[in-house]
Amino acid sequence: MPPDLAAGARQTGVELPPNLGERALVAAHARLLAAMDAGSARPRAAALLMRQMVYPAPANALTPQVLAQQSAHLAVGSGDPVLLAWAAQQCVSTASCPTDPAAAWSQVEPDNAVPWLLIAAHQPGKQAEALTALARATRYTSHYGAISAAVLDAMPADIPSYLQPQLLLQSFVVDGAMGGADSAEAAKLCRPAPEAGSQRQALCRSLAALMVGQDDTALAYLIGLRVEVLAGMPGHHYQERRAAMQRLLTDTGMALIDWEHPYSCAAVERWQRWTRDRAALGELGAARAWAAAAASAAKH
Repeated sequence: MPPDLAAGARQTGVELPPNLGERALVAAHARLLAAMDAGSARPRAAALLMRQMVYPAPANALTPQVLAQQSAHLAVGSGDPVLLAWAAQQCVSTASCPTDPAAAWSQVEPDNAVPWLLIAAHQPGKQAEALTALARATRYTSHYGAISAAVLDAMPADIPSYLQPQLLLQSFVVDGAMGGADSAEAAKLCRPAPEAGSQRQALCRSLAALMVGQDDTALAYLIGLRVEVLAGMPGHHYQERRAAMQRLLTDTGMALIDWEHPYSCAAVERWQRWTRDRAALGELGAARAWAAAAASAAKH
């Protein structure tokens, strides 16, 4: 969700008294994390991330290194691409994991460009292999939205429904903070602009096509547009496509928030549906589906 809409979502409606508002939210957050800790590996890993990325950070917050190690412990051997994606993103930024979740992820999803990008950027000894696999990749997904889906699935039934959108909004922030390392590596790979007709130009063009064609994240889409420019792809129309994508996300955010009745059952249901759609379809895929549904409804 765009930052201005996220800020607005916290300011809608009448200010609640502390026992129903801020204090109730803190208690609900604690109950939610306890429920996630009691679940399977995926909600437990998501709870680690939810604790680490809250602001202000708690006094007993794990260091990034310990967080990466614990996430990798849950991920490696699981065969779960979502767990492996979370661990890989953290391990490449701390370089402190005894295992290699990016390699395990690439074996579970060999057609996915994202783990190969991380391997190419951070494991020099495997770079040639990773670039070869990257050239053969047919999709681009970081499993954006899976943290929020884990939060929704673990939500205790006794948490008042009006608090659930605020808890989900917290998880959206964590989802956003998890992505980006792979997209940044794509831009680095294609800078400076590759020589015309070179193997690197061909690789950058195929990578740009995957990033622009994916439904995963707006950030990957925007960087994909930049990679198109670097790779010398004709007809990219960067500014127009960037503006169209931003309008799409803004319109979706406006449809999501009920400014007059933020605590209604219908408002809560929209937040739940958006959470599930993001996990199933990706950030852009969900926004496109909502836009198509709105356009269809407007015709009738």
